[in-house]
Amino acid sequence: MNHSPVSQSCGLKPRWRALDLPAQLSGPYRKAFHEVAAGATLERQKPEASLKKVEGKIAGILKAIEDGMYHASLKAKMSELEEEKARLEALIKESPEPPTLRLHPSLSQRYREMVEDLARSLNAPEVKREATAELRALISQVRMVPDADAPGGHRLELIGRIGRAHGFGER
Repeated sequence: MNHSPVSQSCGLKPRWRALDLPAQLSGPYRKAFHEVAAGATLERQKPEASLKKVEGKIAGILKAIEDGMYHASLKAKMSELEEEKARLEALIKESPEPPTLRLHPSLSQRYREMVEDLARSLNAPEVKREATAELRALISQVRMVPDADAPGGHRLELIGRIGRAHGFGER
């Protein structure tokens, strides 16, 4: 029995290559995430930029005072700048950090649907023989490992290219 991939009969191999699960699953989510993150970052960057300007102005007034240029108006301006600085620091402290990457709530459902579609496609009579050959070519060994927590007391390890690609096996 020949276990080498049969790739010409139904064009299954090109279909597998075209099936980019990570991009299909994460593309829309990643786009939405970046939009939210960009908004949060912008909300935080505006007060941070203003704070830097205010701190620069305060430093300028202090330099002028050090150089002997003191007027009563400088004291009022300094008080105004210190109040603005305190307001901006409070605003920055209250504004949220840009969000961290989280999984989309429907990601697992979408993945489940895609796997079910793939299983139906692989079992279609016109590609079933080729699909079986392709899968056999990816698996060099199947190990049954005792595991008390697994159903039936064992778990399966797939060794070969499929295991490396999906983290199922050790080799």
